[in-house]
Order: sequence, then structure tokens, then C-alpha cells
Amino acid sequence: MRAIARPSLAHQAAFVATAGLATFARAQYAALYLAAILAAVVVERGRMQALVSRYSLLVGVPILAAVAIVSTGRLGRYGSVASFDFASGAIEWLPRSAFALALAVGAVMVPGAVAWTLHELATPRNRTAHGIAALITGRMGAQLAASALHSSETAS
Repeated sequence: MRAIARPSLAHQAAFVATAGLATFARAQYAALYLAAILAAVVVERGRMQALVSRYSLLVGVPILAAVAIVSTGRLGRYGSVASFDFASGAIEWLPRSAFALALAVGAVMVPGAVAWTLHELATPRNRTAHGIAALITGRMGAQLAASALHSSETAS
């Protein structure tokens, strides 16, 4: 979270490298980059100039990597993500995926985590908590969207 709360090239490089290793292990973790960029946008309150100047490595490397990977067309079973052929069935699966995630995480933890995240997004105490809340929101949103897309394609 230091890459968001106290952006420096060293913190950003550590995040990019760690998220890269996670992504090599499981392709779904590429959503970490999207969530981190979203968290940086939220922390900077949408000021693009500040975003680019403070988070150049965090924003630049994932975008360049995504362009390189998508342009080669080598996404394997995740190829449908690059085709942007959004299936309407994914909308139907989104609440089901959210429910399954709530069961997997624990029905007691989810309401408290959602309440804390919404509170921190609305009235942030500091940059670190605000960044964590934005990262959680982006990561969970990406995970739910990926799950719904996968479920609509496999009907499972």
C-alpha cells in the first residue's frame, strides 16, 4: 500500500514486481494493476496531472504490458476479455458471484468490510486508509466482473 499512500519509484517498483509475480502464477491477479490504478485515481481525486507525475511507474508499466499482451493475441482462456464482446449473461451472474464471494469470505466479515470501505471512500481519515479502500473496491469489482464473465461463458 506504500505505492499508493507514499508514492516513490522504489515503492511503485516493488508493487509492480510483486503483482507481476502474482500475475505469472495466476492470470486473474492482473486485476491488481487495475485496482491499484483505480486506487491512485481515487487518492488523487481524479487529478490526472498529479496521477501521471506521482504514479508514473504504477500507471505506465501495466498499461504498456497490457497493450503488448493484447496486441499479440496470446491470452489463452482469457481471450474473450480482449474481444470486448460483453455477454448480457454476465450481468445475470454478477449478483450470484457476489453472493458466492460473500459465502467464501464469511457472511459475518463482508458487511463490516463493506461498511468500512464505504466509510473510508466517503470520509477518508488519511491517504493510506483511503488508498486501501479504493484498492479493495477496485480489486473486488474486477474479481466480480471476471467471475460473472467466466460464469456466463461456461454457464456454471
